[in-house]
Amino acid sequence: MNTTSIGLGKTFGTILDRVTGKLVPLRTSPAWVARYGRGYTVTSTGLRAGHAGTQYGVWRAEAERTHLGEDLYVPPGSPVFAPFEGRVEAIYPSGGGDYGDVLVLRSAEQPRLKLRIIHMRALAVKPGQSVAQGDELARSYTPARFPGGDPSHIHLEAVITAAPNGGKPSDKGNAQPLSVLDAELLVRQTRAGGSAWAAVGIGAALALAGWSAWRWRQEVRP
Repeated sequence: MNTTSIGLGKTFGTILDRVTGKLVPLRTSPAWVARYGRGYTVTSTGLRAGHAGTQYGVWRAEAERTHLGEDLYVPPGSPVFAPFEGRVEAIYPSGGGDYGDVLVLRSAEQPRLKLRIIHMRALAVKPGQSVAQGDELARSYTPARFPGGDPSHIHLEAVITAAPNGGKPSDKGNAQPLSVLDAELLVRQTRAGGSAWAAVGIGAALALAGWSAWRWRQEVRP
């Protein structure tokens, strides 16, 4: 399936798609990825990936599977916004323990593209609902650490379907998420007005998260 023509927004150079072994356009700021991802190095041509198990396409021996998304380590309780105009296709528990919910969002502009945004809480939308870019979807999972020991984060998967509006909500990621959209928009409100969470931003979410946010800062940041 050709996925190279699918993408939203400007480019910031290139990034390696480990699954295909090809360089693909990078549509998320390298500096932002280096701050909120793991194991990335900013280069003159975009990003160079390390071998962190939180990156797309890395084999995770302990789980005996390939990691098909990008883990973005935002503070607990951060508002999560729609990075593009689209429709909420599904919301369901992630399973395997207390890991929050999966939210599936389909792009209106490129209906072959959908996102699986995992580890969500305090949902602000419902399945079938249309959203504009910048609408609040939910908040990131609140505890500072997951049952498996990983710090609070968003797991982002990009799914390119063979046909517009095709596929199933459970389809796994098959494209490097950072190559198809600006992932920073997930945690940056872009519309005037909006909810109270959008107005106060991530700082207020941190305050409300309380001790969880403080613990996250101690354990995740250098």
